[in-house]
Parts: sequence; structure tokens; C-alpha cells
Amino acid sequence: MEWQFPSLSVLSALLLFTFLLLQIFKKPKTNHDSGRNPPPGPKALRVIGNLHQLGGGPSLLVRLKELAGRYGPIMLLQVGEVPTVIISSPELAQEVMKTHESYFDERPPFFAGNVYFYGNRDLIFAPFGDYWKQLRKIVTMEVLSPVRVRTFRATREEEVAGLIRTISSRQGSAINLSQVLFSFTYSIISRISVGRNSKNQKEFETIVKDFSTISQELSLAAGGANVVDLYPSLKLLHVFSWRKFRLGREHKKANKILERLIMERRASKQKIAENEVDDLLDVLLNLQLGGGFKPHLTDECVKAILLDMFAGGGDTTLTVLEWAMSELMKNPRVREKAQEEVRALFNDVGYIDESNVHELHASVTRKNDIVLIPATCYPPVKG
Repeated sequence: MEWQFPSLSVLSALLLFTFLLLQIFKKPKTNHDSGRNPPPGPKALRVIGNLHQLGGGPSLLVRLKELAGRYGPIMLLQVGEVPTVIISSPELAQEVMKTHESYFDERPPFFAGNVYFYGNRDLIFAPFGDYWKQLRKIVTMEVLSPVRVRTFRATREEEVAGLIRTISSRQGSAINLSQVLFSFTYSIISRISVGRNSKNQKEFETIVKDFSTISQELSLAAGGANVVDLYPSLKLLHVFSWRKFRLGREHKKANKILERLIMERRASKQKIAENEVDDLLDVLLNLQLGGGFKPHLTDECVKAILLDMFAGGGDTTLTVLEWAMSELMKNPRVREKAQEEVRALFNDVGYIDESNVHELHASVTRKNDIVLIPATCYPPVKG
């Protein structure tokens, strides 16, 4: 009988089993052995640490709250091999993230970020240093500053008008709001990040649809607990990880689209549309050409930053919008009040004008939703 080489899944299982045996019989290291005084926390089991106390039952936030009530506002959990300090007090969180920020700027490398963002060259996963500081400055000034936000006001109002037309055209019939909000969110992000070719609107819409779908797939593949991150010493899992294959597959699709956008922008001799302002891609390519970024801003860096905009900005914004609409559907009184105010303020104008949005009770509702529904803690609503 012909001998067959074991399948990849069998090899992965054998490697994992061997690793577990080694961990079981290895003498555990504790922070007390090095003379440290760690925060209190539940007793960790061999191999899995405190993972059994974080899985199943209510949401992770609820479980962490219960553990914090037992062990205090600062506690130590062993998540696989990784010791993790949990801060659950606003006062301590301010100490960590503001007062003593410089001690906590560094973050551990993440497997998904390495595959997804061209070796952690983006703003989210880049190691702390001069490169990260320059990236933060670019994004803050060219995307998040009040001046830049006002610059893209016409873009947002145009997309909101398109959203309203889409919903109005389906009056009297069911509508998948998740899909509509998906297109709306990523259209705005696309126009701010890479602009829009007004001469070929259908082609632009196809690119946005393909790229936003890929970005969401990448976010899903990167999300959740990753065995490689929980057990950094298990290096062979980097080779045999199914998640690495899935991330790599979707990343190649995204990279192909980004390469095309960059090449077309470089080949363009003039603005695609006279009335459009510089988008983020313009800014990054100008910095690359002018040498205003040290070290040199490579194409991989440009693509990683653009991926940040889609993966970070798109997914979180979409999640907040979906859950906010869900909360309004569950509270008819608040929903009706918001509808009345919007109609009273904008009926005469005929469109949504951002200059008056701050006067609405609906604006307060939106801000409350952002506070009550942290985007990173809630999954997307299933449409």
C-alpha cells in the first residue's frame, strides 16, 4: 500500500499536542520568582492560564467586570502564555493612558497585524518610535483635524443624500439596512482616502464594493483569539496556521486594488475632478515624492495606512451605526422625537445640512450611542 504524507490538519494537531505536553511538564515561571510584586488575580492553570474564565457564558466585558469585582480595579490574568494586566477603573486608566503614557506606548506584535499591514507598517500596529509618531501626525493633520473634517463636508452631505434616496426608493418594502449602511460608510471612507473618479463612477463603485468587502473579511479573519498570539513560543504555528492562509489570501486581493490605485494616481497628470480636494492618497504620495517623511515612505507604508482607514474606520463606524439604529428601533419614543426634529429642521432646506446638526436632539442620541456602544466591543449586526 502506498504511504501517504499526513495532512496539514493532522500535522497541526500533532504539533499542538506535543506543545501541550511540554507545557504541562515544564516548571511554571511566576513573577514572584523574579522578585516582582504582580497585581492580584485568579489562579492560572497550566497551558491555558485563565482562558477558561474568559470563555463561554456572558460577554467578555461582563466576565471581566465580575473578575474585577473580586480582585480589584487592577488585576493580572494569564492569557495562554501572555501575562495581561486588566485596568477597570477610570482613575487608573487615566494614569496608564495619559499620566504615564510613555511607559505603555509599546504594544506586543500581533500575528494578524504582521500579515495584514505589511509587517506592522501601519498606524495601529507599528512599534512606538519616530516612524509611528510621523504616521500619527499625518493622520491627525490630514484626516482627523477640524480643518480637514470641514473640507470633506460636501462629500459627507452628498453621500447622506444618496443614502436617503436609496431608502426612500424602497418605501413600503423591507430593506436590509446593514447592506445600505455598509455601502454608505465605505463610500465616504473611499472618497476621503483615495478620492473618486467622477468620469467613471461605475468603476469607482465597483472598486469600493470589492475593497470594502475584502477589508471586512480581513477584519473578521484578524479578529478573535489567535493561538499564535496566545502562545508566542509555538513558532511552528506561524507556518501551519489556517488564519495566516485566510489573511494572506484576502490581503493579496486588497494589495492588488491598492497597487492599481497608486499606479493610476501617479500616471495622472492632473486632478481627476477640479472640485475635489487632496485625498489621503494624494498627501501620502506628495510626502513620498518630496522626501518629507523620514525614513522614506515606501509604497508598502502608503498601502498600510490606507488599509487602516478602511479596516479601522469602516468597521467601527458601521458597527456603531447598526447598533444605534437597533437601539432606536427598540425605543419608539426616542425614535419619533428624532424624526420630528429632523423633519422640522431640514424639510424647508430639502437636504441634510451639517451646519445645523448640532441643534438636534438626535445629535445627543448619536453621541450617547457612541459612549454606550463601543465599536470594538460589539460585533456587527447580522443583516
